[in-house]
Amino acid sequence: MRSAVMDTPGHSTVPGAATEYNAHLKAALARGAKDLAVMFDWPTRSGYDSDSPVARGRVGVGGVAIDSIDDMRVLLAGIPLGAVAPTLTIDPPGVPLLLLYRLVQEEQEQGRVAGRFSVVLRRPGPTSRYEERLVGCVRVLGASVGLRVEVTGTNVSVGSGSTEPYPSAPPTVSSTVSSASLAVRQAERLAKLRAWRCQNRVDTALTVLRWAVKTDGDVVSSLTDALSAGATVGEVSAILRELWDADGADGADGADGADCPT
Repeated sequence: MRSAVMDTPGHSTVPGAATEYNAHLKAALARGAKDLAVMFDWPTRSGYDSDSPVARGRVGVGGVAIDSIDDMRVLLAGIPLGAVAPTLTIDPPGVPLLLLYRLVQEEQEQGRVAGRFSVVLRRPGPTSRYEERLVGCVRVLGASVGLRVEVTGTNVSVGSGSTEPYPSAPPTVSSTVSSASLAVRQAERLAKLRAWRCQNRVDTALTVLRWAVKTDGDVVSSLTDALSAGATVGEVSAILRELWDADGADGADGADGADCPT
């Protein structure tokens, strides 16, 4: 079972920058670890970019900050994804992180058989229609890549061979980067990303995603294309939040979640 990680502004028991977290994962591998636990900070797993006003004081707290595919590439650089079994812990709005992981995994493995990874989807309390739809998307993604989906209480565990509802926590590491300074670094990375990416490609991908959400089209594929084009976690999540929260009342109370359009 995993030990608690305090999500308190200004304090973190794991490194909050992708470069630091990458070094932390490599150190774990050097010690012989085969199962790697990856935890994300509150803005990331809630679907907000690090430069969003709501992220203030929480960037890098309790986990790594991931805003785009560039951050995910840094996080996983040099990690042999085909030989280890990472476990990603997210909340429902963090579903884009699973797609980012898959994109980087595919880049690394270049057509070879995909490595195994597991997901712990936390559902801490009542959820909105938006969040229920995202739970459904986890199931769609799990089925598409051949992963088993297990429902345990209010937690949905997605993985191949996973038997525990939570992953083991990584060794405690004191972060050398405060939330405020990391937020500045992430904001600079986001500014560079937005300056150098092909904005026309991003805009087109986001338009296709918006249409897919509105028409119950293939949301998972549209999300993947937008993230691959360089759209940020916050940008794609804003579309899902806007349209699915306006879709009706609160989601169903059942553990299975609402359907994800495919």
